[in-house]
Amino acid sequence: MEFGKQNLAAFEKIYELYAGGESERAKAEIKSLHLSHAETEGKRFMLLIGGITDNSVGFLRVQDEADLPQMSPSEFIMIEKIAPNWYLFKTT
Repeated sequence: MEFGKQNLAAFEKIYELYAGGESERAKAEIKSLHLSHAETEGKRFMLLIGGITDNSVGFLRVQDEADLPQMSPSEFIMIEKIAPNWYLFKTT
């Protein structure tokens, strides 16, 4: 949680780099933060800390809260807001 709050500016920079088509620069930023990778799913942008298969932890960005995934015992088991548009999440 604290890591996310301390690195929000870097997360936004990575998001903007991906949105601007500069994925190689974004990957360098991700690596500098020791994160696994980034992925997009619909209107969701995710920065993954790590995990295996469907067990993952990371930071999720959505423009509108309506685009947040629903929590469930079989997918997203935790979603906690850390800043406007940014959430810490865990999946199972």
